[in-house]
Amino acid sequence: MNFDIWMTAFRDGNVAWIPMESILERFVPHISEAEDDWYPLRFGQEQASGGLSLHPRDDCCVPGLSVERPPEDLAFWQIIAGILRDFPCVLYWPSAIKTFCMGKAELLRHLPEDFVESCGTPVVSTDAAYIRDWIGAHS
Repeated sequence: MNFDIWMTAFRDGNVAWIPMESILERFVPHISEAEDDWYPLRFGQEQASGGLSLHPRDDCCVPGLSVERPPEDLAFWQIIAGILRDFPCVLYWPSAIKTFCMGKAELLRHLPEDFVESCGTPVVSTDAAYIRDWIGAHS
């Protein structure tokens, strides 16, 4: 995919902070030569063309993540789906329509009003293939 995706955690209308290690450990088998807060990713036979970006505060917690040029490989999307399932995160991307994805419908009440107004109607899913295909069809 030739664009970026972002995930942000929310709780009670505010950004929520999650342990960076809880995110990073999911990607470890696919990281090649980490540099500061940048982690080049390699899935399957694909060359590392994009990467994971995490920006921790002093206590090593992050508000989410971004991925430059996410791969098509289903293993990548299984990691993303797992994060949506396990953390109060939303996934968003440059879209032709106003939409975003979240793992649980009850997360909607935790989102800031302006987020929903600007990003539109959410899709609720933790199915990796569905998420990948939905983003591919709406980017």
